[in-house]
Amino acid sequence: MVKKKRHERFDEAFTMFNTSSRQIEIIKDELENWKEGIEGTNLENTNMYSELEDAVENLRNACESINKALDYLDEVEIPGSIK
Repeated sequence: MVKKKRHERFDEAFTMFNTSSRQIEIIKDELENWKEGIEGTNLENTNMYSELEDAVENLRNACESINKALDYLDEVEIPGSIK
């Protein structure tokens, strides 16, 4: 079994992290749309709506942190690697 080089492993991990972050962003957008769809209805005063608000807020915060992490990771150059 041939061990992959560090920069190859890093590139794979970065790609997986980036793909996962896009999925989280999509879920956040879906929940925001769902929340907006129930605003102004009698469901706006339910536990479900409150939980939805919390989930959207937490996902917004997570997305901001993930995007910052992606920015930092995008600047990483593995010493000795040739791309």
